[in-house]
Amino acid sequence: MATARQFPTIKSIRSFVIGGVGSGGDYHNVKGGHWLIDSPISTPCSQWDKYRASRTSWGINVLGSFFVEIEATDGTVGFATGFGGPPACWLVHQHFERFLIGADPRNTNHLFEQMYRASMFYGRKGLPVAVISVIDLALWDLLGKIRNEPVYKMIGGAIKERLNFYCTGPDPPAAKEMGFWGAKVPLPYCPEEGHVGLQKNIEFLRKHREAVGPDFPLMVDCYMSLNVSYTIEIVEKTKDLNINWWEECLSPDDTDGFEQIKRAHPTVKFTTGEHEYSRYGFRKLIEGRNLDIIQPDVMWLGGMTELLRVAAMAAAYDMPVVPHASGPYSYHFVMSQPNTPFQEYLANSADGKSVLPVFGDLFLDEPIPTKGFLTTADLNKPGFGLTLNPVARVRLIPSAYLLTPPPAASLTSAGAQSDVTGAEETKPAPAPGVTEEKKEKKEKREGVVEGLVAKVQELTSSHTYVHTKGFEEFRLFLQTLIQTDIDTSQHINQATTLLKMPPTNLLSNKTAIITGGTTGIGRAITLAFLAQGCSVAVNHLNLPRDQPHVDSLIAEAASLKSQHASSPHITIGALALLPGDVRDPETGTKLVEFALDTFKTGRLDICVSNAGICQFAEFLDMDGDLFANTVRTNLDGAFYLVQAAARQMARHQSPPGGSIIGISSISALVGGAGQTHYTPTKAGVLSLMQSTACALGRYGIRCNALLPGTVETQLNESDLRPESEEGGTRETEEKRRYMEGRIPLGRLGRPRDLGGPAVFLASDELSGYVTGAQVLVDGGLFVNLQ
Repeated sequence: MATARQFPTIKSIRSFVIGGVGSGGDYHNVKGGHWLIDSPISTPCSQWDKYRASRTSWGINVLGSFFVEIEATDGTVGFATGFGGPPACWLVHQHFERFLIGADPRNTNHLFEQMYRASMFYGRKGLPVAVISVIDLALWDLLGKIRNEPVYKMIGGAIKERLNFYCTGPDPPAAKEMGFWGAKVPLPYCPEEGHVGLQKNIEFLRKHREAVGPDFPLMVDCYMSLNVSYTIEIVEKTKDLNINWWEECLSPDDTDGFEQIKRAHPTVKFTTGEHEYSRYGFRKLIEGRNLDIIQPDVMWLGGMTELLRVAAMAAAYDMPVVPHASGPYSYHFVMSQPNTPFQEYLANSADGKSVLPVFGDLFLDEPIPTKGFLTTADLNKPGFGLTLNPVARVRLIPSAYLLTPPPAASLTSAGAQSDVTGAEETKPAPAPGVTEEKKEKKEKREGVVEGLVAKVQELTSSHTYVHTKGFEEFRLFLQTLIQTDIDTSQHINQATTLLKMPPTNLLSNKTAIITGGTTGIGRAITLAFLAQGCSVAVNHLNLPRDQPHVDSLIAEAASLKSQHASSPHITIGALALLPGDVRDPETGTKLVEFALDTFKTGRLDICVSNAGICQFAEFLDMDGDLFANTVRTNLDGAFYLVQAAARQMARHQSPPGGSIIGISSISALVGGAGQTHYTPTKAGVLSLMQSTACALGRYGIRCNALLPGTVETQLNESDLRPESEEGGTRETEEKRRYMEGRIPLGRLGRPRDLGGPAVFLASDELSGYVTGAQVLVDGGLFVNLQ
């Protein structure tokens, strides 16, 4: 008998705060001057004069956006955005994560119930349920990607082929012109502004009705700011304006109040629901039959799982469900359910007169209504069909970096002698559930952090740009790295190098591209370029196992920028990341276009071809696939990238020119028994730089090669540090001592050793007459091969 295939389980969950404004799930976290926050809008806080001018004055945007990724054991990643900022990230990891790791992502009902019921003692509504919502949406996105189906197909399939929109914004004529079937405007004045305010509201609505004509549907959003008597009065005095519906006149908790206004105006439509949570809250709104439409927000009420329950309940009363905003998350729902006649579009442009993505630039391909509608074809991608924008990823601040507390005090003296008694200091008892082993490991980590910070302070004491705030950020960064499973030594070395090497604007306002820039040598060069003012677009493979490196690179770049925020004379470059495989001839072209589109400089100044693979293998036993893949990655990939960069530098910018750097290897000059497939590719990169120097010199393009010696990177980690084979540690130490003994400088290379030489070759001022050169960065190994 056939059985169902084994389904991936949840491997990990990651959360991020989205830095800046205008991007992500908090609709109201936008720049000043936006109609959503800085136009007259009646709110529950409008009763106080000081909080009427702007909605940000009382904190509507105080939480900000956050982002959740859920990774399955097969490497598939689902994600979603919402509002909640750092508090949301805290709840994800300190509370809800325990229910998710190892779970079957198909069990959405079970996972929702566990998270909801576990948080009932402090939740039931508000932020906790909103956090559950985002987790739930990320689960549905993950399921769609694993199954290769859009979400709407998994929750019932399409019940309509076309999804029609109305527009919420400040300008109904603009909404009509853009093709929306109707427009909703925010009521500007509150009851506390008295008769004058009431008359202004009436005049405001009359003006809009006259602007769009008698037949264009016009709705009014009151944002929970009215009371029963005021609602009854203003509805009565505007009946001649044919308002299609009145929304959120009262608090959603005031079910008796909705009964009274409906009794006063039985033929007028009233709606509410965006600020209600869970099926329990909606039950009271639905069963009273005093509302004509309910408007849940799928990012707030409990996610897709709970929205489906609420919709089923409303269907039993023949009550339409029209979700509040929420972009594609709502679109998939509305496309699939029988009692969902249309959808809201919340105008995201500052003036409300154009159609922009609801979530700003967070995604590359967020569907937006054209001429007021979308079709099923616009939603036919796995999951919710969204692709994270690499430019936006730079602004994703990993929650581990934010939430890891600094050590309370230095632990380097743990176990020292007491000054008073001379006896060994007594260790405190471990907390419940914390083993002595875990406690010792934690103390060791924190001791390492303190020691490293002290060492960096010692190394950099002569540089005036180092300050206390920078070291505290550096301490937090180290603490985060040490608590992850990635190799921290590379990143620590790079961070200390940046602190040792003062930014001097050597590459200020230049634009660079680099392949393989999230680890090893590529990462070190990326950080060195950023420190010298160069904006860098980094290509990487986007493998799940690489995500910690991507996250830590973003955090390190952000830390570098914040350290020098108070130094206006120092320029720190911007970082952007673009996934892609260098073996694909189009990847180089896409990276060039991405850099130009992202940094808007109109020029590509620097190209670093760094991506490469190195797997040691015996020549007689090597299979053809390993050889072919090594050539395709190391040599073909370099050719495609360099050609794409050279075309831009020579033909599409004025004046032409630039610097191209190929990362070759000392292996290009010598042989290696286990590298018979690798050394020819690195010799090829060196030859490519020499030949392109001849071909491109007339365009002012300089082409040079860096030849690292033995550098401790991920590529040779297994060769230098075998983990478990018997005798491996001894053999490794012997091999290391032998290699270091042949290097005149007495140590193996580190990725950071390549940063300075790369900056030298990239700088017109330092190497403007250098082309076709090969620069050995090997500690003197090549000249001492005897």
